[in-house]
Amino acid sequence: MALKLNEDKQVLYSLPVINEKKQLNKNESKENLLDFNNKIKTLTKKVETQNVQLSSMLWTYVVPNSCDFYYINKSEFYANESQHKIGPYMLEKLCGVGNFASVQKCKKDDQEMAIKIITKKSVTTISAAQRIENEISALHKLNSQYITNLYDTINTNTILGLVLELGPQDLYSYFDDFPNGVDEVIAKKIALNILDAVNYCHKKGVYHRDIKPENVLLHSDTYDVKLCDFGLCAFDKEVDLKDFVGSPGFFAPEMLQDCGYKGDKADVWSVGAVILEMVVGHDMFYKCWLRLYDTEYINNREMFKTQIKSTVQNIHIINKKNKYTSELIGFLKNILAVEPKNRCTVAEICEDSWILQTNTPSCSFFSDSSDSICPPIQGCSPSNVNTTRYKFIKF
Repeated sequence: MALKLNEDKQVLYSLPVINEKKQLNKNESKENLLDFNNKIKTLTKKVETQNVQLSSMLWTYVVPNSCDFYYINKSEFYANESQHKIGPYMLEKLCGVGNFASVQKCKKDDQEMAIKIITKKSVTTISAAQRIENEISALHKLNSQYITNLYDTINTNTILGLVLELGPQDLYSYFDDFPNGVDEVIAKKIALNILDAVNYCHKKGVYHRDIKPENVLLHSDTYDVKLCDFGLCAFDKEVDLKDFVGSPGFFAPEMLQDCGYKGDKADVWSVGAVILEMVVGHDMFYKCWLRLYDTEYINNREMFKTQIKSTVQNIHIINKKNKYTSELIGFLKNILAVEPKNRCTVAEICEDSWILQTNTPSCSFFSDSSDSICPPIQGCSPSNVNTTRYKFIKF
């Protein structure tokens, strides 16, 4: 009985001790978390300081003294800039913001233009600066109705500005008005103009490598197009390209491989993905195509290729319920061939039966919101559609 009482007393005595230990552990956890956050802040500050130093060295010593940056060094320098004016250009409405640049409307002598403003402090590597040089060089090389014109390049202490032709709305915005897909007749007109633009670039030895609806500007009355944003472009070289660039949903599968890829074949794939989104609409494109580019698949290259190949092979299911022509289905399969050796070139695409077909019927797509555009993707749980596009760049 005494032993039991002692045991009870021990139990009673141990409760506050346990509570005290819990409180100590809780306080210790808070201290550890606070210490961890402080370390993160310290490291972040060090990285920011290092980037400022790298950027300063790059723009003060490397770029001005290298012949590799001919067009950047040739640009007009303006010592003064403000929130509303850079050189002779009055800044107006903000059009868009990216990772390294923003685009604003601007005006000079009553002429409306657009200016791509690249913040120098965000450019900290030679390869990143080289991409800017490549973009300017490509725009000088490409003088066509299919490409946004470059009017001027301006330089200040803090920014580099590309003064460009002010284009119409992009294809992505145009698709918003056609949730079930653009009519096949109109889609063909737009596709032909995109192919003409890409064909022109390839003949000039320029590979865009980031073709997507946001980078195709469209005159909705004539269906004429202009390619824009050559910030990830590459030039004709004897060796295969190695660097991974582009946007989810639009970069070619072979860009994930270590063996290299051809710029023209990668562009063809991107055009195919643009046309696919054009004819099926945003929602279906996200549901059956874009989610294949999730990290779950990207990190497993063979799974990614298998799922992409399966989806392409089953594109014909669209035709069963939504009256697509067999020529369009065949066209999409040819242009979205997973293996580059089996993928058409631009010249071959222009000879495709869908392109040459003169009596394409006009029709409305997806009168019912069928889920059977492609077979279910194994191992992928449904998720809310995220309409944000992310650009993946590896310098």
